[in-house]
Amino acid sequence: MTYQYRKRTINAFEFAQHATLHNLDNLCDKRKYVVHNINKQENLTLNIQLRISISNLQVDNVPTGRFLLCRVISRFVKLYALLALVEDPEGNVERFALYNWTNIPKEGQSNIKSINQLFLPIGTLLVIKNISYEYVTGNITIIRSNNPDDVIIVDQNNKSFSDVKWSTNEKKVEIKNADDFHRCGNDYFSSSNYIAANYNYSNGIKLEPQNVTLLINRAETCLRLYQFHNALKDTEIALMLYYNTSIKQIMEHAEMLSYENKNGKYDYLRIFDEFYERSKIKKDSKGNDVWIYETGPRLDHADFLNDNIKIELVEGKGRGWIAKCDIPEYTLLMVSKAFKVVFSNEVFGTMISDTQNDDSLVEELTTCITLKLIAEPYYCQEVYQLYDGLNLSENEKIELINKNEVNINLIVHTLLHNDFGLNYNEFNLKTEITGTGLCILPSLFNHACIDENVNHFFLGDLIFLRTNRPISKGEELIINYRNFAFCYEERLVYLKTMMNIDCQCRLCKLERSESQEIRLRMRELLKIYNESIKPKLLESHNVDPSLIKELEDIIAKLSSLRKEHPDLEFNTMELRIMLGYAYRKSGNNKKALSILKEAYDLYKTICLSQIRVIINNILIISLELELFEEAKKWVDIILKIVVEPIMGKLEDDKPEWRKEALRLTEKIYPKINSFAETLEIV
Repeated sequence: MTYQYRKRTINAFEFAQHATLHNLDNLCDKRKYVVHNINKQENLTLNIQLRISISNLQVDNVPTGRFLLCRVISRFVKLYALLALVEDPEGNVERFALYNWTNIPKEGQSNIKSINQLFLPIGTLLVIKNISYEYVTGNITIIRSNNPDDVIIVDQNNKSFSDVKWSTNEKKVEIKNADDFHRCGNDYFSSSNYIAANYNYSNGIKLEPQNVTLLINRAETCLRLYQFHNALKDTEIALMLYYNTSIKQIMEHAEMLSYENKNGKYDYLRIFDEFYERSKIKKDSKGNDVWIYETGPRLDHADFLNDNIKIELVEGKGRGWIAKCDIPEYTLLMVSKAFKVVFSNEVFGTMISDTQNDDSLVEELTTCITLKLIAEPYYCQEVYQLYDGLNLSENEKIELINKNEVNINLIVHTLLHNDFGLNYNEFNLKTEITGTGLCILPSLFNHACIDENVNHFFLGDLIFLRTNRPISKGEELIINYRNFAFCYEERLVYLKTMMNIDCQCRLCKLERSESQEIRLRMRELLKIYNESIKPKLLESHNVDPSLIKELEDIIAKLSSLRKEHPDLEFNTMELRIMLGYAYRKSGNNKKALSILKEAYDLYKTICLSQIRVIINNILIISLELELFEEAKKWVDIILKIVVEPIMGKLEDDKPEWRKEALRLTEKIYPKINSFAETLEIV
């Protein structure tokens, strides 16, 4: 295949198709930020032989003594830097970020102007020295300037560059044949404009229906646009016309994606292997953690949407997902590839083991989405359809969508209400990966602190959502944004202040109704446990019976405070696990086993992460008591708890289900496999 790949720069003709970008507003906050007056030199003299084009820039390599001549082709957008697109004389277009350009004016300063004034209007000629060219999140390239003195405005009458010809000033070459469409399609493909590339390849195919190269190139654009059936169709035609290895590989990949997209059937073992492999890191020249694979754990798999769910208005909540019919337990509802994700090590080139604060991740995600929409404004519709809390009228929203206008304020508020925190704590990764992302369709699931009926988990940049119990026709499908592990006050701040959610789940209603006296009593009892009982149990070799008695008393008192709602008494979960530990440590395994089984019965439908801990302890004690048959039953229970939310319902009548489940737990929860091996389970 011939794509004539070059650097990932944007073709100028692509940008010209989206002239609405010229209407961008320099949105910023209402504070009086100002911008340094950029250097303007009317008598600038430079050696034209030292000019470098965008296509010759190399990442992390400053071309000493060289300069870039370019012109501004979009209005600047004020974010954490000033962002725009620039074009060089050859017609290459790249993203440009200006840092350290804002400051608060001091009295008497005259060399600065308000950012609300028109700053660097479209067509402004720039000379940029000491060019920094680097990758940012998602392997996107960007030209960056940290020093205002390195950027110079060139006077339009400056004769130093009078002989420079700008390719986009020339009349566009008229396309006459399939080869012309092929070349134009390749230009668009190399600049990641797959829609325009697909259009040109299609026009070429109309002229030459049996052109294998055009068919394969169009199939590749279809894959990038998630048009899996079209990709498969093109590769099948190409395969009939001409067979080679590359066509076969594209066809096999297209078949896999088409099957995933149509049937919601995924090879989870393969996907986990892919995720682990792409999560590997290495050190760059600066000692930072970077991905071994170019794009990191961003996975190449298809979206899926179950036909049995729909979006409807939900009373008191706005839009939400609703079941169109009865849906069985552990049914796959949706698989969605994130619109954009940012991983922790991609923020300022940090160590992957460092924990990034939420603000830095969201700032980076905001920047990435803004850059994506500037370069590909047709994606504005996907982002702007989400809830943003700005109370825009329907007509205002429609106008923004129709204009494809990049509105920073709207992007920031959309992310505030819709970004997903990424973590993979449940999986057996060797490195700690965190991040944040925007997922379009999953953002339309509403929240409940408990009683959620849909589980979700991330693998790389894919989110999978399954029912966790049978769903009735017309029932709302809800997920958990912040669970009961957070106290009511913490949940309230997050849900109400940050998300504008007035949660009406059973737990929130109960906690709102509880008196201040009950809340203070709970805190007092938990403080005694955490500061007095727990440390002694963990540190001492021999457990004092009085300590066990004191712990039992605290559990009883906490339970009495919610005696009318025993299924909502979560404060004692850890205490009951610790009580079982104390009895086992004192040599009374039978009592410990009884306590842990009671805890399992009490919490088995509420908190699966804690249930795993409880079952692990039950298995350990069962083995110590040589209750092997009972231990085998508990292995089956935990296998289903771990595997079914990922792979779907396991069929007991199929003897191979344990073997299949154990293959998955070996990758994500190997403790189970250790128990299975001890008990000689398949």
